[in-house]
Amino acid sequence: MQMKIALTADVHLSEKGEHPERLSGLRNVLQDAKSQGSELCVVCGDLFDGQTRSCSHLDELMSSPELGGIDLVVLRGNHDSRLRSADVVSDNVRIVTETVLERPDPQGLPILMVSYDSGSNMGDEMARFQSSLGPDGWILLGHGDFLGGTREPNPYEPGTYMPLTAMDIRRFRPRTVVLGHIHRPHESGGVWYPGSPCGLDVTETGTRRYLLLDARSGRLESRPVDSDVLYFVEDFLVVPGPEEESRLRRQVKERIDSWNLPEGEEEKVRVRVMANGYSSDKSRLREVLVEEFGRFRFHDPDGPDLSRVSGGGEERLDEIARMAIERLDSTELRLGPDDTDLDRIRRKILEVVYGETE
Repeated sequence: MQMKIALTADVHLSEKGEHPERLSGLRNVLQDAKSQGSELCVVCGDLFDGQTRSCSHLDELMSSPELGGIDLVVLRGNHDSRLRSADVVSDNVRIVTETVLERPDPQGLPILMVSYDSGSNMGDEMARFQSSLGPDGWILLGHGDFLGGTREPNPYEPGTYMPLTAMDIRRFRPRTVVLGHIHRPHESGGVWYPGSPCGLDVTETGTRRYLLLDARSGRLESRPVDSDVLYFVEDFLVVPGPEEESRLRRQVKERIDSWNLPEGEEEKVRVRVMANGYSSDKSRLREVLVEEFGRFRFHDPDGPDLSRVSGGGEERLDEIARMAIERLDSTELRLGPDDTDLDRIRRKILEVVYGETE
């Protein structure tokens, strides 16, 4: 039987009783992994949100009968870099405090597990084990920044943490690479980030996942996490005129459809709604947004944020703005990654037509 290993990261457990949705996210990963035949889950760093010594809620989770038969291996991340095996009571939890090379499946690929070390980098750790890495392929698990693809920033932690470069990958040739540290599910240059199993705040949007690793082939399968909370942030550009309301309703529907929300998950949503631009009737604008998002809970107690919306309603200016934006939208602009995005151009058109706002 081929061994499947569940991979997650950046759970950021707080003190017992704080942010119960994060513990629930980890529980769901373990439950689903067990249902898929997995007997092992590896957390690629930042199981905890700080240098805590209070692990009782983790011990309670791992001792529950429903999770019998599955072990948890924890690589230390930059948030829990001083976590020790002595901090955990459960026999089915192991804390990896330094880089180790293991083969959990005797017939599977060797796995290099790299715990976070602020004084090292992934390349140095791989070099230490180069002679032992399998010629038929091996797997790298760790916690840090991949510098060889599209850079996905971590808004919580500016700077670079235990970097892995594209040159490292070309030199040591791992078959599969999975890292923690970036909270959004992300793949770039052959490096996978499972992302947090539960968004930590409203900026961490969308449905969550974990990865299921085939220990023999190195193949990865993405599995959904049944998170208690799903965050979304939507920002709308408002253009005044006769079609202002119908256009906005259409945009809201398109945004909600793009969430790909599983059926019955509406009550989990916490949505932040913002608007900017110019409106013929700001009061009606608010009513439309509240109505269209009515089946969800707003993250902010005041509902939609219209602080960046100015008054329009001058028929001639409204028509000029509408025609200019329609002309822009009908033009096939080829924008590069460093170019201004279309929404920023649309905003600039409105500022020119109506005049700069404070």
